[in-house]
Amino acid sequence: MKTGKLRIGGRVIGKTGIADSFFLRLRGLIGRDVSALGGLLIKPCSDIHTCFMSGAIDVVYLDRDMRIVAIDEAVAPWRLCCPVRGAKAVLELPPGTCVKEKIKKDDKVEIFDAMY
Repeated sequence: MKTGKLRIGGRVIGKTGIADSFFLRLRGLIGRDVSALGGLLIKPCSDIHTCFMSGAIDVVYLDRDMRIVAIDEAVAPWRLCCPVRGAKAVLELPPGTCVKEKIKKDDKVEIFDAMY
């Protein structure tokens, strides 16, 4: 899986995995520890589920320009999140990241130094 560094609202948050193929998107975070991975960017994507996951996650919905259009904090396992209008990608983060890092709607998300 490709990984990169994550910058939100001009602040470097940490690292993230990038799920940009059918099989990587299909698996998502199932069987993975989001805290160890740092996050997971799923694209293209406008909605997610947390079935088969062991813990809650923060979910950030991004438009085509990688600006935040919506945020769902601490989504528990076994939940379905409805599609978000205008979302073209979803960033899954460890629970509490949005509050801790003061992530808000309209912040710009950037992935840099991406590598396999």
